[in-house]
Amino acid sequence: MGAPLFVLGWRKKEGFNAEGAEVGAPFAESAQGKQSSLRREMHAGRQDAGATSGYNLGMEFTEAQMRVVERLFEAGFRPIAIPPYESALIMHKGECAAVLGQVENGGLKLLVPVTFLVDGNLSVKLKKSSGDVFVWKKKEVAATEERLRELEGFRLGLEGILGTGGEQ
Repeated sequence: MGAPLFVLGWRKKEGFNAEGAEVGAPFAESAQGKQSSLRREMHAGRQDAGATSGYNLGMEFTEAQMRVVERLFEAGFRPIAIPPYESALIMHKGECAAVLGQVENGGLKLLVPVTFLVDGNLSVKLKKSSGDVFVWKKKEVAATEERLRELEGFRLGLEGILGTGGEQ
């Protein structure tokens, strides 16, 4: 992989938006410590209330990988930190989530199949006699047709941006 150029993170801010979601701001810092255009483009016109907490992925990204991340942001995907996976790049859109990893050619790829968030955590899909469910610990969410369609749309959109065409 080429020389690392950026470190990606997510800064949380105090407060919530109109939909009740926590307000945050993505950031990407170059090896020289300067923020990339990602944060400026994503929050053009919004006043920065100041970071109160958040996380730094600790992953270094090449310029090509940052372009992929920027395309993901433009399509509405957002990073999420889920213990104990804070050092992984987990992107979500709605209640769907994907764990991404770096590839040698400077891109990103899916590390595991996309899944549904259950109680804010990565779930696994299980087949039960009563029907398929997404499970995290003892919490279950029914794998309804609507959720499965949402997950498939999420996967297709993600793969379109990653350029994987279904490869994992």
